[in-house]
Amino acid sequence: MNILITGAFGWTAQAVIKALDSEGHAIHALDLPSAKPQPEIHQIVKKTHKGDISDYSFVSRAMDNIDAVINCAIAIGDGDYDTPKIPFQTNVQGFANILEAARSMDNSPRIIHFSSAPIHLSIEGVLNAKEQPPLSASDDFMYDMTKALQEDTAKYFCETFNMSVITLRAGHIIDGREGVDMRGRNLHDVHYARGGWVCRYDLAQAVVKALDYDVRGYDAFHIIGTRAARQHFDIEYTENVLGHFNDIDFARYY
Repeated sequence: MNILITGAFGWTAQAVIKALDSEGHAIHALDLPSAKPQPEIHQIVKKTHKGDISDYSFVSRAMDNIDAVINCAIAIGDGDYDTPKIPFQTNVQGFANILEAARSMDNSPRIIHFSSAPIHLSIEGVLNAKEQPPLSASDDFMYDMTKALQEDTAKYFCETFNMSVITLRAGHIIDGREGVDMRGRNLHDVHYARGGWVCRYDLAQAVVKALDYDVRGYDAFHIIGTRAARQHFDIEYTENVLGHFNDIDFARYY
């Protein structure tokens, strides 16, 4: 497949690119002009598109002759969530651009979208991945809201235009192989969302599974690696339907 990955030079997307390359796919990368790929990622990528995902024309051109889109793009800059401007442009409008471009194509590409599991919130019972996620009234509100709006937008496109979208609601993404988080901190010293971690390489394998999943309309899966996550998230649905099982459960950090 020709696969376009947005936010392609980010820490999480690098693991996705490696997994897809090992499956023989041709990788097309989309990211901001300031984004710099690691040398090994640069060697893998077939074509690079530098621009802003909030620019519909740019996104539409990048999706030409693409079989699947993996949306990893997200606002991550310091202060990005202080006001609605940047998260709405990147998270909401950017994803809507992908969906609109896809529905306009003769052969609509498969769309796999990275969303977020609400692991930072107290949840009663077991949350279904296709249910509306609860929002936080804390400093995470703007991030939570834009992620929820992304999912709602995908559902509207699927229901109205007979499209197919798979959402992967990831836990807090870390590197379980190296035992570090995104900042390079040893996981023994990381306490944030410890019951909701997922290894970026396990998340990448979930993408591989999603490419082969015979979806009709909209579907969503929680991708969380810890054993504790089963108490509040429908991990069994991910295993039974998507056929994805995480390799790393982080038991040694408890």
